[in-house]
Amino acid sequence: MNYTAFKVGRPNSATDKRRAPRQDVRWKGLVHDEKGTAIATCIMTNVSAGGAKLDLEAGTDVPDCFVLTLARNAAVRRTCEVVWRAATSVGVCFVTSI
Repeated sequence: MNYTAFKVGRPNSATDKRRAPRQDVRWKGLVHDEKGTAIATCIMTNVSAGGAKLDLEAGTDVPDCFVLTLARNAAVRRTCEVVWRAATSVGVCFVTSI
């Protein structure tokens, strides 16, 4: 099951070999733990049907699994799992529940 609440356009370039096309965005978000406690703010810089890249302040530590709420539309919430980490960003996949 894929989440399609995010409108996704064409890939960033003709050579992009990713499974799902990414759309460059700049949306404010909030990272919550499983209990709903806010952990950090972030900026979603790109999104696809299956995941996103989130920019965070340097030194921000997010758990391997968390809930992302978009400030652009607080009704949009996704459970995320971190698939890669860098100094100021993380790549996440959207987790679906069965």
